[in-house]
This record gives sequence, structure tokens and C-alpha cells, in this order.
Amino acid sequence: MTKKEKSKVKKRILLIVKWIFAIFPFIVLMYVVNRFNNSENEIPINNQSKTKTEVQDLSDSLKVELRDGTKLRKIKVIKNEWRPVGGVIFHNITIQNNLNIDLKGVSLKFQYLSDDKKIIASKILKIKEDISSGDSLVKEDLQVGYVNRSISSCTITVIGAEI
Repeated sequence: MTKKEKSKVKKRILLIVKWIFAIFPFIVLMYVVNRFNNSENEIPINNQSKTKTEVQDLSDSLKVELRDGTKLRKIKVIKNEWRPVGGVIFHNITIQNNLNIDLKGVSLKFQYLSDDKKIIASKILKIKEDISSGDSLVKEDLQVGYVNRSISSCTITVIGAEI
């Protein structure tokens, strides 16, 4: 190959590389936007600095039945504070284990509600940390995920436990 041909090949390769670097970030951005955009009607997220949600009744906790037929106990979410940061929701929660056995993890269902108490988004998160019998687990700045609408409250339900 002559110098002129090598120069043309280099220019073509550089042109292809430039196009790849120009298009790749756009493709990644479109993937991220489509992944987090669950609806057609976007409402801006509520800009509250911090919101506190109290557990109102015992239906927020799941009864766990032990194999040996011992009486039912509860696993409770006794504290739930949350805040949106740029659309991503962070929680400070306390989970209380009132069972007579240790837990290896719990599964939680987060339901985000609008002002009229309709469910806007629902997320399931599994926390794989040991919780001793009669003890509590405190999780701070637990990132649940992106919620792209205005939310006014959040309920947390324990949907499973790993023994």
C-alpha cells in the first residue's frame, strides 16, 4: 500500500470511530430513559425534603408461620422515612424481628401512593442481612429506585423472610 492509500484507510477508520463515539452515548441515554420511563404522562416529582410515613396497622407486616406449629409472630417495619433525590427514592427504615429464630434476609414491597391514595409505583427489594431474634435492623439511605411521578406517601409491606 502506498502512503496515499494508507492515509485514506486511516481517514475512513477515524470517521467510523468518530461516528461510533457520537452515536454510542445517545444509544445509552435512550436505553436509560426508556428503562425508567414507565408511563406516558410524566408528572414532576414532589420536591419535599423529607417525608415520614408511620405504620398505621398490622396489615403492613407479614405473618410468618413456623413449621413446628408455634404461634405466629410478626416481622414489622417500625420506621419508614423516605426522601426523593433527583427522582431516586432513598429510605431510612427499621425492621423488627419478633420471631424466636434468626432471619437471613427479608423481602419488602414498597408502594408509592399519590394524593388520592392510588398506587403510582411498586418496587420489591430483598435485603440480605441477618436479623437476630428479637432484634431490629436499621437501614439508612436504602436506595429503592427511580419513581418518575409525584408521590405523597409510601407503604412498606414485608412479603417474605429467609430463615
